[in-house]
Order: sequence, then structure tokens, then C-alpha cells
Amino acid sequence: FYATLLLVGTLMFIFHFIFEWLYWRETQCVMPYWNRARKVPWDPVIHGTPHRFRWFGLPSMWFTSSDAYVDLSLWIHHAKGHP
Repeated sequence: FYATLLLVGTLMFIFHFIFEWLYWRETQCVMPYWNRARKVPWDPVIHGTPHRFRWFGLPSMWFTSSDAYVDLSLWIHHAKGHP
């Protein structure tokens, strides 16, 4: 009986971890800079796929800079009515 509970609990933990990783990867990724000095964002059409996205492909939604991600998070925060 306890082995079954341990198995189910372990599987739930693994599935939850995979879900959180996929959620982060698909909705909160920031593309790297092509030229960090001039702050030119990576364009997959021109520069190809970045190395960290080679195995699983590009995320469904990404931000061109961390400033864009912070700005959207701020707008969402204010839209929810938080001060």
C-alpha cells in the first residue's frame, strides 16, 4: 500500500516539475542578444535558432528583452488591481 502511495506521489512530483518547466519555457523566456554591445535582439529568421532552443524548438512566446518582460509584468500587475 505504501509503495503505491510513494509511486503515485513521485509521479505527481515529476509531472508537476515538468509542467512548471514547460510553463516557464513557453511563456517567460527572453531571447538572447545577437550583439550585446548594441543591444540587438536575436532574430530567428536572420540568425537562426539559438543554441539553447535547438533540442525542443523555439518557445511559443518570447520577449526581445528583459525590459519588455518586466514592463508586461507591471501592466498585468496593475490590471489585476494591485497598487
